[in-house]
Amino acid sequence: MRVLINIIYISLFASSLFGDQLKNEIRGNSYSNLKTTYINSMGVNITIKHPKSVYAGDIYTIYASMTNKIDYARMGGLTLSFPQYNSIDADVLSKKFDKLNGYLPPSKLYSKVYDRNIPIDYYVIEGWENKWSYNSTRYMKLELKAPYSINQIDINVRGVLVFGKGRDKKEIAVPRSSYIQDQQGYNVKRISIKVNK
Repeated sequence: MRVLINIIYISLFASSLFGDQLKNEIRGNSYSNLKTTYINSMGVNITIKHPKSVYAGDIYTIYASMTNKIDYARMGGLTLSFPQYNSIDADVLSKKFDKLNGYLPPSKLYSKVYDRNIPIDYYVIEGWENKWSYNSTRYMKLELKAPYSINQIDINVRGVLVFGKGRDKKEIAVPRSSYIQDQQGYNVKRISIKVNK
C-alpha cells in the first residue's frame, strides 16, 4: 500500500512539474531559453531576465531589478523603453517600487539633451523609488505579448540613483557609456529577443 501511495505521489509531483515547465515554456521562460543580462557600474547593479526567443503571439515575461550598493540615495529609478512600439500591452505581475508608470506618446518626459520635458515617440515604463536605502533592491516583473509584425524585440534598459541636494546633488547613471541612447538622450543597454514565426 505504501509503495502504491508513493507511486501516486511521485506521479502527481512529476505531472505538476511538467505542467509548470510547460507554462514557463509557453511564456518563453524555460531554463534553456532564459537569458540574464547584468549591467553593473559604480555600485549600481541591474539584472534583466528575459527569454532569448519567443513565438509570435505568445505571452512572455521580463524581470528587471536594480540594487543600490553605494549608499543611501535620495531617489532613483529603473527605466525600460521599447523603441519599436508607440503603444504596448504590458501587465505588471509584481513590483517593488514607490511608483511604476507606463508612458505612451505623446506624453512628455525629461530630456537630458534639451534639459526640459519633450514629447516621447515610443513606450516607456519606469519604476521610481524615494529614499532608496543601501543594499536594497527594487524590481518589476512584466508580462507582454510577442508581436507578429517584427522579427526581434528591442528593449532599452537604464537606471539612475540621485544623492544629495542643491550643490551637493550627484547622479549615478547606469550604463555610464553606450553607443546607444534612448529618446531622452540617456545611455542605455539594449537587449533583444528573437521573435519566431
